[in-house]
Amino acid sequence: MGIFNWRKSKKSEINEDFVRNNAKEIHEEDVNKVVSNAEKIRQKMAGNNKFDKLIDEGKVMISLVKDYWKKSYTDIPWYALTAIVFSLLYVLNPMDLAPDYIPFIGYVDDVTVFSLALTMVNKDLTAYKNWKSEHLDDELESP
Repeated sequence: MGIFNWRKSKKSEINEDFVRNNAKEIHEEDVNKVVSNAEKIRQKMAGNNKFDKLIDEGKVMISLVKDYWKKSYTDIPWYALTAIVFSLLYVLNPMDLAPDYIPFIGYVDDVTVFSLALTMVNKDLTAYKNWKSEHLDDELESP
C-alpha cells in the first residue's frame, strides 16, 4: 500500500487533487483494511469533537465499504470507493500530514481530507443510502 507516499514530498496541499491522487493508490487490500478497522475508525471519529457534524456520514461510508466488500453493494464507481477508502484510512493513520498528537491542528487535516472526499462522493453516498433504505425495507418484508 503506497497511499501515504505523500509524506515524502516536502509540502502537500490538502485539496481535491490531494484526495484524488492518493485515492488512485488504493487497492483491494486497502478496502479490507477499512473493513477490518471499521470500529477503530468509528471510535477515532466519535472521540473527536471536530468530527461531530461528519460522524453520521462517516458511519455511512464505513457501511458502504463493508457492503462493497461483502459484494452486496457494488454499484459504485471505483474512483468514489477509493476516495472513501483513502479518507477513512487517512483518518485512521495517526501520523499523517499533521500528526494527531499535536493539539487542535492534529485533526484539522483529517477533517479536511474527510470533508473533501465527502464532497467528491456525495451523489454516490446518496445512491447508497437509497439502496440501503430499500434493502432494509425488503429485509423487513421477508418472512
